[in-house]
Amino acid sequence: MTAGEFVQYARPPVRSTVLRVYFEPIQSFDIGLALSLNSEWGGDYPVLRQSTAKPRPSVPNLPDVDPPFAGGNWWAMSSIEQTDESLQKALAYQFDQIALSWTFDADKPEGQYPGFETLSAEFDDRLAQFSAVFDQTDSDFEVQGCECVYTNLLEGVRGASWVSGYVTGWNDSSTIRESQPGTAFIGFNTRNETTHDEGDTIAYVRLRDDLKSQEAELIIRVIATPQMDSQEGIQSANRASELMRLAHRELIRNFELCASPKMKEEWGKVKR
Repeated sequence: MTAGEFVQYARPPVRSTVLRVYFEPIQSFDIGLALSLNSEWGGDYPVLRQSTAKPRPSVPNLPDVDPPFAGGNWWAMSSIEQTDESLQKALAYQFDQIALSWTFDADKPEGQYPGFETLSAEFDDRLAQFSAVFDQTDSDFEVQGCECVYTNLLEGVRGASWVSGYVTGWNDSSTIRESQPGTAFIGFNTRNETTHDEGDTIAYVRLRDDLKSQEAELIIRVIATPQMDSQEGIQSANRASELMRLAHRELIRNFELCASPKMKEEWGKVKR
């Protein structure tokens, strides 16, 4: 895929997507702030629930944060999730991060993947609203990193054949022997770090093949952060959008490397 090339699939294998922004922790993230956000988003995301706070990944340039109770001088609520009526899209937020997620539903005609442009446009709007709520706190909205995660199901793909194709650039014409008797699972993981003009990215590619199923699971996760020589975090929702687009661009680059020409044809690849 050349720089700037737009790639789209008519029948993409993606089954879930998460767009996440990490920011400087809000020291006054309390019930009042949560109620303000629930009021802002309750019309589109009426289903409300709580879960345990999600930890940050340990990667370069993304600062570690103290647990909510560390130091005993402030308390952060657990992660709050607001889901739409279809239960396919959800907004989740806590003291140091906010995420928009989408999940595939085969039983709903509208359940097909809406595309990154649609999801990211909505997330941009939610980030702007979220940033505005910071006026109620004593914290600045300082973005420290963005994360983009896609989970795909590769129907009819077996782990051994996929690994052989991936490591050879899909030029391996040899016959792949069957897995040894008793093999129940095949896994493969890579990590790639890249420096760009806009920031640094770390891309994780993970294939999981439970041989009892008819498909393999391919998870691509990219975390984008400001470069190490940057003295400040990104100060606005607009800059957060730029960092998210960097993460997605790197994710698509890795996705293209993870599929054979036959897979791309079956998914209906379109370039423009």
